[in-house]
Amino acid sequence: MQAIMEAGTESVEWVRQELACADLHDKRLDRRLLKTAEHFAKSPSLPIKEACGNWAHTQVARRSTRRR
Repeated sequence: MQAIMEAGTESVEWVRQELACADLHDKRLDRRLLKTAEHFAKSPSLPIKEACGNWAHTQVARRSTRRR
């Protein structure tokens, strides 16, 4: 998380580069991972609900971060 905060305005691009090779064996999950990470990169200090912007994205983020 510290690296994202230090990246400043380039944080979203940094996230895209870091997750470019992510393979969750499901293209939908790959897109969700990238989208969620982009939301957090844009607003790393905000709570999940505010960083995601809307309820649908918040639900995806919370589902993604749950321990299984």
